Amino acid sequence: MGGVLPYHRTRGELILSLRYITPTRDRAQGVVSDLESRTPEGVQIETEVHRHEFDGNVYAVYAAQSHPEELPDGWEQSLTRDDIVLADSVLNTFRGVQAEWAERGEPLNYYKKPEPRRISEAFDQVEWRRDVPSVGGELMSSLILTHALPNANHRTAIAYLRTYLQSVTEAPEAEFEYAGNYEGDWHEWARNHVYESKRLLTLRRKADLLHYAKKAGVETIQRRSGIEIELSAYDFENGDIRAVAEEGHRDRCIQFVIELLERSGHTELKERRDDGKEAFVARLR
Repeated sequence: MGGVLPYHRTRGELILSLRYITPTRDRAQGVVSDLESRTPEGVQIETEVHRHEFDGNVYAVYAAQSHPEELPDGWEQSLTRDDIVLADSVLNTFRGVQAEWAERGEPLNYYKKPEPRRISEAFDQVEWRRDVPSVGGELMSSLILTHALPNANHRTAIAYLRTYLQSVTEAPEAEFEYAGNYEGDWHEWARNHVYESKRLLTLRRKADLLHYAKKAGVETIQRRSGIEIELSAYDFENGDIRAVAEEGHRDRCIQFVIELLERSGHTELKERRDDGKEAFVARLR
């Protein structure tokens, strides 16, 4: 019997995500023990095991960690001055997002240890000196896929996109439409882009887990907000799911930028050529 397997579970203010699937309860408990034993000192972990019936019994292990709200010591070491400027600018954007959620009484949990050094990798993966939508979309996609922040990677990447777009306009005071509102909800036009981005992100990061789920009889993986991944649509045996998802994610983010520019009345930027990473760093200084 096929069916739907939830990707998330809620426990209080924590959102637990699917980590492992096994046909036996003993193996599931072993995974839980392993997760708990490998959790660093000072980090809290919450776990749950849920039994589902698909082609047979499936035990799904869910977990969430809560890390200290601090950056690792010495993260700037061996980075270039330009890389530090870029990382700092993204971290400042994240802190702004974090402050907004705290003001709403919904402080962000640090689900993972921040990896500020990896932010520079996101910029290295961008092909600069092309049209602004392609560069902006690839930058947004790369920041999301690199996933260097402990939470709110999508919201931070979209907010940072506005920083990039404002820097390439001839009028720095130019306004760009927001993708969400002050209550934390996505605007309808942006919601489809964001939900598709999260679906593709899950495919890229969890291809092996989804492959096993499909073999176990799961038809649909359902994330929060009703985001669904229909497993029958993907050939996990023969296709490079990660590469397909990464390409699709980049294209979706470029389309997001195009729509943002059109809605903001800055269609002139659709044809403008980006002037390079070094020029962007210079504008950030």
